Amino acid sequence: MILSSDVFAQKKILVLHSYHQGLEWTDQISEGIRSVFPYNDKVKIFYEYLDAKKKL
Repeated sequence: MILSSDVFAQKKILVLHSYHQGLEWTDQISEGIRSVFPYNDKVKIFYEYLDAKKKL
């Protein structure tokens, strides 16, 4: 049996949102992702926002 250390490594997921945090659409997408990947040590989720609709 051959085991790779990658099997046990923490998985990283980058979620790139077009819109800003606080926008209902963006928040619902994030909530859906968190419901599929509940917090644990095996998965780390990173969120980035392009803020395409946010008024500057």
